[in-house]
Amino acid sequence: REGVSQVYARMNTQPRELNNAGIQFDAFSFADIDNPALQKYKLFIFPQLFYMTPEKLAKLSAIKKTGKTLLFLNAPGWLTPHGPDADSIFQTTGIHTDVLLQQTYMTMKLSHGPIMEFRGRSIPYAPVLKITDPEATILGSVSLKNGKTAPAYAKKKNADGSTTYLCSTPFVSASELRKIAKEIGVHIYCDSDEGVVFANNSMIAFHTGTPGEYTLKAKSPVKWTMVFPEKRAYPETQTELTFTASEPNTYIFMIAPDK
Repeated sequence: REGVSQVYARMNTQPRELNNAGIQFDAFSFADIDNPALQKYKLFIFPQLFYMTPEKLAKLSAIKKTGKTLLFLNAPGWLTPHGPDADSIFQTTGIHTDVLLQQTYMTMKLSHGPIMEFRGRSIPYAPVLKITDPEATILGSVSLKNGKTAPAYAKKKNADGSTTYLCSTPFVSASELRKIAKEIGVHIYCDSDEGVVFANNSMIAFHTGTPGEYTLKAKSPVKWTMVFPEKRAYPETQTELTFTASEPNTYIFMIAPDK
């Protein structure tokens, strides 16, 4: 049952948090990681890279050498053709850890104050990665069932030019994803955790999870036209648009660069 819960968190919770982070993202198979088209992406997220082979490690190392930022969740690289291997986690992420075969819950106390927790019932998981790397910056800790705490979320700038984040929980919250994305220059279309963004160069679609006021941010000053659920043109060219949703709904805006 606990194993199934962890799979649910990785396969459903993380995509949901990504949807609510206000950023554009795409999903690829690990087999695509050496595709030149992926070079345009600034952040790579690996929700379940448990099993690592020399061939996969070589592909991963190549993308790291391009100076990308990578976020690893749970226990990346722990399983190998020769069995569980804590050193393989270091080879995968660049961060030294101990593997604790103890349970904790999907709640992370972040170093900058807030609690990052699973939305809904608290779910136990194991193993827990305890960050031991002296060169890594600790970003969060978890409480173990034995009453102790363990540093389990960290960031490190690696010698190969990459920056890696390693989080022992099977997911990272929308607000934490936004924080990482902002640091590396990923455009944030909305700072709210209560909406879902789909965007391209000519359109921004936004689904409001709850009623309220929302602000959408384009990459540059644009002309805004709402085409759904009503037609409405906004006369001023502006980078940000604030609107009020009276109920959960999908709003579609066409955007055009200022000429």
